[in-house]
Amino acid sequence: MIFDNSLIVIQEAKDFFKNNVSIQPATFIDNDNKYHENYWLIKPSTYYSAISLDKSDYEITFILDSNEPLFNTYEFEKIVTFKETNNSPSIFIDTYLKLLVIDESILEEFKKQKISGLSFLNIEAFKFRKIFQENNDIINI
Repeated sequence: MIFDNSLIVIQEAKDFFKNNVSIQPATFIDNDNKYHENYWLIKPSTYYSAISLDKSDYEITFILDSNEPLFNTYEFEKIVTFKETNNSPSIFIDTYLKLLVIDESILEEFKKQKISGLSFLNIEAFKFRKIFQENNDIINI
């Protein structure tokens, strides 16, 4: 489950995240007032972007501080990412999208461990105008 740019995950998934995160125990209450314990809140401590602004098509729709992307609003028509990702964190909040991003290696580990109930989208397929529409770009596990 994604909540406020954090993940709420089961114990088995918690162990995938070692660096650049804070991890706290979490309990949530469902619509039937049933308590669900033994979950963990994974909150990235890193703001990072894998987006190449030079190659992406975007418009800045609000500027508060031209030197700080977190304070501005970007609307992307096309996203192109940097292909070299050796030094990128495995989970982060993107500075331009302000969304939670995980590395594909985490997605593959989720699949390998048969963790289900999550949906993912390749960052280069992300389109704000499609966010609430049926979308074939979404990866459900």
